Amino acid sequence: MENPQMFVLKIIAFFMVLLPSLWVLIFFSLSRIGGWSKMADSYSAPHDLSGPQWERGQTLAFARVSLVPANYTKTARLSCSDDALYISLPPFLSLFHPPLRVPFDDMDVEIKPSKLSDMAIITFKRAPGVKMIVRNREKEALMKRLAS
Repeated sequence: MENPQMFVLKIIAFFMVLLPSLWVLIFFSLSRIGGWSKMADSYSAPHDLSGPQWERGQTLAFARVSLVPANYTKTARLSCSDDALYISLPPFLSLFHPPLRVPFDDMDVEIKPSKLSDMAIITFKRAPGVKMIVRNREKEALMKRLAS
């Protein structure tokens, strides 16, 4: 019969390996499925983005596979400069999600009406196949910036 203390230690060790492994797998999958990794290939920004004024707690989705968007509900951080949109996630969520800097000239926007709220679907010239979907407050602020 195995010592109960040893059994508990084995369970703790198992979860200390399992949980971080799941964290890495989930964030790797999100970045690939949604298209963040493809965006980072063309639009990667420096990790020190202290200049832009961030709007925290924004909601957006990246969709590379049409039926399976990667939703970033109330976690995304958006900021605009005169010529670009900055997108990032908080540090504890940024594994495989480096900050992005997307020039406004590389963005095409389509507004799709919906029963609940209109949404803006943004496509990117240097990341074909990736769509960013924003709604409500985020859409309004972004549309004002794109119009100017």
